[in-house]
Amino acid sequence: MLSAHPLLDPRRVAAALLVLLALAAALALKHHYSTASADDLRWILAPTAALVELVTGADFVAERGAGHLSTELRYLIAPSCAGVNFLIVAFAALVLGFVRPVRSPAGNALIVAASAAAAYAAALVANAIRIALAIQLHAGSVSWGWLTADRMHRIAGVVVYLALLLVLFAAARRLARARIGTWLPVCAYLGVALLVPLLRGGYARADFWEHAAIVLVVAAAGLAGAALVRRLRRISAARSGEVPRSPPSRAPAGSG
Repeated sequence: MLSAHPLLDPRRVAAALLVLLALAAALALKHHYSTASADDLRWILAPTAALVELVTGADFVAERGAGHLSTELRYLIAPSCAGVNFLIVAFAALVLGFVRPVRSPAGNALIVAASAAAAYAAALVANAIRIALAIQLHAGSVSWGWLTADRMHRIAGVVVYLALLLVLFAAARRLARARIGTWLPVCAYLGVALLVPLLRGGYARADFWEHAAIVLVVAAAGLAGAALVRRLRRISAARSGEVPRSPPSRAPAGSG
């Protein structure tokens, strides 16, 4: 009797369909975000503004159709500051990393739901940190030669987003006790930050290539840092697993 093809295993099919459905939802959110107004994004702009208020101590007031404005700081949290792209990247990376055929369909569905919740929470935290840093850079007009205030703002944003993404993924990996490479969240970030704009004609804009260079350098630094941390952990684990040397035998009492 012929055995069923592995690809037709019900659990594999269910897991694949769930991943495709989750990625389709992420793409739909990406499309919605591209044309969404501030009012459409209240679900993420309002809690982000509340966190920024908590960090900075300044008041942000909702401005219909514009976002959340602080007249004190002269700073507007607009739709472009919503952090939806980070949410999409985090959600996609978690789904691709942890939905597995070995789990039941219900278990995988729970992982997708948990991934959505974790990605949303992480997006709020990452965005609040990024905006708080941007406010400080804006207030201090920080710049050093080629590193203008705008470039500093962009670099800080990329660093915060990638750092929080790696922390989120590392926490999920530890919780799931899964061995998944750091390359997965980094590739997901590069896909949304660079590949999508590139396919939309970003190659024709000089600022895209500058942004791409910043993203690639920060991503390379993140991967190198993650590799260094893993190496240090392995060294530490190897040392802790060494057979301890027996202490030198004591001389009989009175022999000295």
